[in-house]
Amino acid sequence: MVRDSTDVLRRPRLARLAACLAMVFWGVLFFGLVDLLVVVFQDERFYDDYLLETGWGLLYAVMTAVPFLAVVVRPRAVLPLLQPLAVAVAVAVAAAIAAYPRQLIPAALLVLSVVVTWIAGGYRRLPHLTSPDRRLLGLAALAAPGCLWYAADMAGDWQSSAPDITIGLDHRPMQAALGLAVLLTSVLAAFGARDRTPGWLVLVSTVVVSVAWLGIESMIYPELSGSLGVVPGACAVCWALAFAGLARSPLDVQPDRQ
Repeated sequence: MVRDSTDVLRRPRLARLAACLAMVFWGVLFFGLVDLLVVVFQDERFYDDYLLETGWGLLYAVMTAVPFLAVVVRPRAVLPLLQPLAVAVAVAVAAAIAAYPRQLIPAALLVLSVVVTWIAGGYRRLPHLTSPDRRLLGLAALAAPGCLWYAADMAGDWQSSAPDITIGLDHRPMQAALGLAVLLTSVLAAFGARDRTPGWLVLVSTVVVSVAWLGIESMIYPELSGSLGVVPGACAVCWALAFAGLARSPLDVQPDRQ
């Protein structure tokens, strides 16, 4: 039985408004969508940084703005609000690894965006997450070494490389955050998918799109900074397809509530 929205939040209109403002900020004003489309439109001015531009776009247009869009569409789905928090943790950890304290500013703003949306909507409780889908959790564990290696590589490379700057922030430490954000969100998605917690498909979709997108571009541009390379890129695409397939394959004990 689907619960009334007042069991979850008191002010859905204000939740929608706050989430919409956050979506516009991260997706547009923070250059998420602009950077995501650099490779799509083949802007040769940024050729050497194609993968770094894409990484910024995936982190802020896909992994951050899309969950806020989900709240705009369905404010009673609380789970997507946890995803920007996961991104905030990833951005902060990457800042620490890279010794790049300036990156803590967007991490704090991400937390603030979630808190404002939570308070505006008058949310009453966190999503009820019991146990994970072990298949998806297994895939997340399989991806963990690659995500951590990618984050460490990007975080350790930024000081010796030519800077790629957006609104005063270097892309390489932010690229490190992408790897961590994918890992954290895939774990959250595993917990959400187990009981089909409202909003679970948002987390699954953003992880799949981000990993597959980066993998495809890595195969096309293996020589560029931020690329996984041809073989790891192909593995990333296969992983994304497996994650999507297993997520949509229901377990016998799971009623689909999405």
